[in-house]
Amino acid sequence: MTTTKKATVLAILSVFLLVLIQFSSYATNISGIMPRWNGVGNVNTSLAFYGDEGEAIASIDRGDTVTSLNGTLTVYKYVNGAWICVDSVTKSTTRATLSMMLVFDGISNVEYKMELVVTAYNGTSVIEEITDVKYARCS
Repeated sequence: MTTTKKATVLAILSVFLLVLIQFSSYATNISGIMPRWNGVGNVNTSLAFYGDEGEAIASIDRGDTVTSLNGTLTVYKYVNGAWICVDSVTKSTTRATLSMMLVFDGISNVEYKMELVVTAYNGTSVIEEITDVKYARCS
């Protein structure tokens, strides 16, 4: 086999090996991103406007290993390059679901952000802290 043929075969094998390694690495990462959270079950949030009335809603289900949930739901408006707090509510529960809601007056054509921060506990030990954010513009 000539040197040119050896170099070509080596190059083809190198590319094949690189593709195989990339594919197996990609396949491994897919299974690693399946669960969004470990201690918390479903998290449902929404930020919507009905005319000039804004509504921020959050519903969080406890996971099997969680004994209590503590959450804070905060709404901000974007004014002059800064996020300014409009309203906030904090609740805790040992029940299966933590539900929170804020109703607020919106200003037409202003951007709003809803931020949910939840801490899941097993007894007094923190299992997990999660954050979920939504954006909406008041029309």
